Amino acid sequence: MKSGQFNGTGADCSGSSGEADRVLTLSNTGATSQNGFLVYVSGLALALTTEYTVSHKNSSTEITFLNPLWDDMTIVISYYEGTPAESDTDTRLTRALDRTMELAGTQLRIRYFTETIGSVWDDETTLAQSGNSTWVSGVVFPIRGREGSTESLLLKQGKLLDSDKKVFVNGSIAFTGSIYGVDVQLGSPTGDLYSVIPDGGEMWEISSTPIYKKQFLRRLTGSLT
Repeated sequence: MKSGQFNGTGADCSGSSGEADRVLTLSNTGATSQNGFLVYVSGLALALTTEYTVSHKNSSTEITFLNPLWDDMTIVISYYEGTPAESDTDTRLTRALDRTMELAGTQLRIRYFTETIGSVWDDETTLAQSGNSTWVSGVVFPIRGREGSTESLLLKQGKLLDSDKKVFVNGSIAFTGSIYGVDVQLGSPTGDLYSVIPDGGEMWEISSTPIYKKQFLRRLTGSLT
C-alpha cells in the first residue's frame, strides 16, 4: 500500500477561476480507492457527490469540484494507492488538516470572559477575563451564503450578517461552556476583535476524537480589556 498527498491551489485545475466543475488530475501511478480518500478546499473537508466527484484510475485519478472554485483557494488531497486500515485513515485526516493549517492558517488570540449582571439594572453587566489568553492557528473565511448551506439558512433567519466571518480551528479549542463568550483577535495583537456567534458551530470527529471545528464570528464595535 502506498500513500500520496497533493498540495496546491485552484490554479492547478482545469477551467477558469470562479467556475464550477473544474477538474484536478492527480499524479498517482497506482489505482486509488475511496477508502481513505480525503479532499479539502481552503481547510474545509468536501463531501463526495454533493461537493466533488472522483474518477478513480490506475493513474491520473480525476477530481471534479462541483461548486465554484477560485485559483487562490488551497487544495489538499490525501489518498492511498490500495486499501488502508481505518487507523491509517484517521492519521491521514489529521495530517491533512495540519498541512492545511500550515499553508492557509492565521494566528488567532482567544480569551474567555465571565459575566456579572448588575443587581439594580439588568443591562448593567461587567466582563472579566477568565484565565490566560491563548494563541492558536486557524483558517478564516468570509460568509458566502451558498444556497442550501448552513450559512444561507442562518442569514435568512437573521442570525448571521454578511459581514460576519467563519473560522476553522483544531477540535480541542473550546468555544462553549460555563463562560460568557470568547474574544478572537485575528492577526497581530492590534487586530480587530470578534465575539462568538452561538448558532451554527460544528465539530468533526474521527473515532470519537475531535479533529476540527467551525465557528462563526462577529466583529466587536467596542473593546474588551
